Order: sequence, then C-alpha cells, then structure tokens
Amino acid sequence: MKAKTLLLVLGILIGLAAATLMPRFWQRLVPQRWKTAPTEGVVEEKRWEEDRLLLTLVTSDGAVLATFTQRVSEIDLLVVPGDTVSLSLDGYRPFVEDPEIVRVIKARAGQEISEPPAALSPEGGPTLPEADESGRGASLPEEGASPTS
Repeated sequence: MKAKTLLLVLGILIGLAAATLMPRFWQRLVPQRWKTAPTEGVVEEKRWEEDRLLLTLVTSDGAVLATFTQRVSEIDLLVVPGDTVSLSLDGYRPFVEDPEIVRVIKARAGQEISEPPAALSPEGGPTLPEADESGRGASLPEEGASPTS
C-alpha cells in the first residue's frame, strides 16, 4: 500500500514538473518553420537606412515592410527588387523586424547568359596563350626580370 501511494505521488510530481518545464524546452526543440506557414511576396523596393535594410514585399494578404538589422550585407547581396521572398511569419503583419528568410526565388533565374565570359574559350575552358613560331607556348617572364627583356 505504501509503495502504491509513493508511486502515485511520484507520478503526480513528475507530471507537474513536465507541464511547467517542457514549454520552455519545447520552443528550442521544434524548428520555427514547423510552427508557421511561410509568407511569400515579391520585393518591390529595397532601401538602406543607417545600419538596417528595409524590404517592401507585396504578398497576397497585403504589403509587408521587413526591417533587417542582422546579416544586412548578406541579405543585400542576395535579394534584389523583383525577387520572390518567403518569410517565416506568424500570419500577416505589415511591419516585421528581422524575420527569417526561408527561400529566395530570383526573378531572372530563367534567363540564359547571352555570351560567355571573356576569360573562357568557346568550348567553355580557359583560354591558353598563343604559341610562337617555334611551336612552344608563350612563356612568362622569370621573377625579378623586367617584362621588356
């Protein structure tokens, strides 16, 4: 009888502790993208202000002004007006601070490069120096030698 009562009290204490402590740990265990559906929109405008980057997105729910203060230079390089950006938000909000960028779809991803870069030959490999009369390739000057000698 004592063992059953002790087991019952112990079970109640473990249940109460789990109910009060688990929500704190649960936030860290479950990734944010499982909790929210990403909000997708087209970047209409990108603007720098002091040490932050402002993006204006047009979504199906309305306009969103996203303010980024962290990883500003990386986001500036990645996102340009016309790109489609997915943000992890808890529903629609017109003003958000440092939202997580889930995905960026470039507006010009379907376009092909019209001509190869100058450093590449038509076959796609690097260009080689032309051979001289002896059939050898052009040689580079030795270290310390002047280029005209």
